[in-house]
Amino acid sequence: MVAAEWMSRLRTAATQGDAKSLYMGRGFSLGASAAAHAAVPLFVVSAGLGVVAGTRAVPSYGLTVGTRTDDAIGPRMTGGIDSAAWWRTVTGGPFSMQWQSVVEVGGLVLIALSQAYAGLIAEDLSAMNPIDVRRMRFFGTGLDQVLPAALRSSIMPYDARLDALWPGTRTDFAQRALAHFAKAVVHSEDPADDAAAVSRALQDHRAPERIERPRAGDDVLIMAIRRHLRATSGIGRILRRLREQDQIACEQRRFTRLYHAAVQQGAVQ
Repeated sequence: MVAAEWMSRLRTAATQGDAKSLYMGRGFSLGASAAAHAAVPLFVVSAGLGVVAGTRAVPSYGLTVGTRTDDAIGPRMTGGIDSAAWWRTVTGGPFSMQWQSVVEVGGLVLIALSQAYAGLIAEDLSAMNPIDVRRMRFFGTGLDQVLPAALRSSIMPYDARLDALWPGTRTDFAQRALAHFAKAVVHSEDPADDAAAVSRALQDHRAPERIERPRAGDDVLIMAIRRHLRATSGIGRILRRLREQDQIACEQRRFTRLYHAAVQQGAVQ
């Protein structure tokens, strides 16, 4: 019922702009930058729309297979989400293209994924021609636990040492790894050779010590944001102050929502 209702809404939804302009956040910006650097097309794996070309006009929407946001689809479905069934539905919708159209562009296909999104597309990729799969390179943490055995040799072996080369957060790890690979690793047609090249790039580095920051409730975070608004503005600057000065953890999507709420309330006097 939920999937059918979603398809019905998509078929009548007005588009708001192209996909590459719709998605925000550091992770997406890293992926877009890597595509621009390599002068190749950008595609989006979207839980709501399927496989979408960056230039495709799409509607504005809020839906994810993640579990930590208000846009999560799983809690809306009785018994939780059947990822494979949901993906078959959205890839048959009005905005999705098929993976074959992506690989026909030529060259390597670099794919940054969380575990949740890897589970979403695993069945699709398993059905592809092994020659096409050989041209794919996957980036993310724990993907070997989700992707089928036939795809695991194409997972690039990035680990916490990437933080020494390209600092960031856990949530943008996959995109940082993809960007580093696109910009700093000499590629080949053999995934084993590329995995070895990644290992060589990491071998002289150590993972920085990661600070474990406590999580705080919405009210506490809004108050902290309002306090920082007295001296500065801008989502990025205040998020850094929360993490570095206050030592408070906050996921970027959640922070964006709370930042706008704090701005509406005004700075603490």
